[in-house]
Amino acid sequence: MTDSYEFDGADTAELLIQIGRLAYAEGGQAGLTPTQWMALRYFARANRFSRTVSAFADYHATTRGTVSQTVKTLT
Repeated sequence: MTDSYEFDGADTAELLIQIGRLAYAEGGQAGLTPTQWMALRYFARANRFSRTVSAFADYHATTRGTVSQTVKTLT
């Protein structure tokens, strides 16, 4: 017999919080900031036409200058 459990909204939110904490901790160990991780994830998943500083800035509602500085720290 298998037991089943249905997640409610609070359970789902708690799970997402825990995943976020784990991801943040892992990023810190790698020496990257959350913003740098966000940039790496974006560029890894974006298609070749969207893999630009301008597209990343538009997607995250920030300026190209801010994104340029983040990308510069990754190179």
